[in-house]
Parts: sequence; structure tokens; C-alpha cells
Amino acid sequence: MLSTVKRWEVYMGLSQEKSVRLFKEILESRGISYQISTSHPHFMYDDQHEKILIRTPDFHIQFIYVSADPLTRIFTNVMGISKQHSGITLLSCKFKKQSKGSFYSVMKSFVHNAPSDPWHITSHPRFRFAVLLQLITKYKWKRIDDFGQ
Repeated sequence: MLSTVKRWEVYMGLSQEKSVRLFKEILESRGISYQISTSHPHFMYDDQHEKILIRTPDFHIQFIYVSADPLTRIFTNVMGISKQHSGITLLSCKFKKQSKGSFYSVMKSFVHNAPSDPWHITSHPRFRFAVLLQLITKYKWKRIDDFGQ
């Protein structure tokens, strides 16, 4: 496992599949070896989609699909509108303290190569009016983008 580990978590408005595909492209273009695995869904965020984990020698990135909390899922299923909302992705990243530069460099490439700004999370109904969470999410992504400048 990782020693002297730092954790960074952030929401992003991109789908789980698009995000994983883009991270794979970035890692391959940089010659960074990685392994991909899946695990059972995270019940609090979504009970249908598996978590996807990318492991490199220096960091691990877990992609967690976020549809809604359990109560919101029940409500949207009863109302028949559950299929109308797309989910977003929670990135849960762990990296070695001494590998901070490599991790942030990959994340910065992700921000620049993403098809849209990853901090736009308003496609998800829970975050449409969560202004503070939107600001925090954008701040976290902007700090990545500003790293090393």
C-alpha cells in the first residue's frame, strides 16, 4: 500500500467512463504503468455502478459514480424521473507525499484535456442549488490547475 499517503477528493461533472478513458490516455502518453480494477458500488452514492480504481506506482484514483443519496433515489424512482438525471463522478485519490508533483502533473493534464470544465457539477439535481459545494469543487480543481505556476 502507499506509505505517507495524502488524500484528495473532488466531484466532477464528467461521466465515470469518459473520465477513466481520459486518465488512461494521459497515463499511456506519459509512459506511466497502471492497473485497472473494479469493486462493488458505493451504496451512499449509487447502488448500480461499480467503483473503478486506477493504480499506478505513485497514486491510486478511485472513480465513484454519484447518482444520488438513497433517499433521493427512492424519491426519484417513485416519481418516475430517476432515468432523467445523469450522474457525476467522485474522484477519491491517494498519492505518496513524495510523488505529489507527478500526481498533480497528471491531474493538471486531465483538467486541460477534459471535454468540459470538470468542476461543472450542476447537471446533477442535488448540486444545482448547492452553491457552496459548487464553489468548493471549483476551488479544488483550480488549485490543481494553478499547481506549479
